[in-house]
Amino acid sequence: MIKLTCCLLVLIQTSLFAQVDSVKKDFTPKQRFAKSMILPVSLGVTGIIVKETDFREYFQQKVQSSNLRTNTKIDNYIQYAPIAELYTADLVFSKSKNEVFQQTKNLAISEILTAIIVQGLKKTTKITRPNGSPFSFPSGHTGQSFTGATALYLEYKDSNKLLALSGYGFSTATGILRITNNRHWLSDVLVGAGIGIISTRLVWYVNPLENWKPFKSKKIAIYPYVNGLASNAGLCMVF
Repeated sequence: MIKLTCCLLVLIQTSLFAQVDSVKKDFTPKQRFAKSMILPVSLGVTGIIVKETDFREYFQQKVQSSNLRTNTKIDNYIQYAPIAELYTADLVFSKSKNEVFQQTKNLAISEILTAIIVQGLKKTTKITRPNGSPFSFPSGHTGQSFTGATALYLEYKDSNKLLALSGYGFSTATGILRITNNRHWLSDVLVGAGIGIISTRLVWYVNPLENWKPFKSKKIAIYPYVNGLASNAGLCMVF
């Protein structure tokens, strides 16, 4: 039983570490970007295949009938942990790829892109969750968490590899909890993870609004915040 549940962790984490190795060689930026897409796309394709098979129900049944079943809301909060790590690291290390305002622009666009794709698929597929509630596919929590984790990775992979990879621990835990809480199928989590990684890598590759700097002559501070009561998070900008 433990092996079944751990397969999700192993699949995602192995994919992410392999993703790190895939971009180490001396490729052009376009080649590195194309190679970085292989594994998140594979996660998405795997999730779609699982969605169409009986393994989805079998896996969920095994998890829910074991001691691994959970009933917690902690996944509502740890999905934002990679974003909190990103801005905390900016305050402590200041060795990120981009300055804070560009990070914020890229992260906001990545979050919007992920949300549009996830919500569009939810409304289109109309798949019922394991607990009977609607709009299961794909997992929004997982997509959001992997968006933040990938942003953290792309900003700090060259200066602090341990920090860069740490966000994926939180995002993987978020995905697992969505399953053990009986809120999502395995397929939902795999596709959600793929969407989050792809959306963020695409935005960081394009680096949109790079020249938009309305606060160039002003002092600006940006702080993350989490509203525990409303289960949401955001950014606070102080001028």
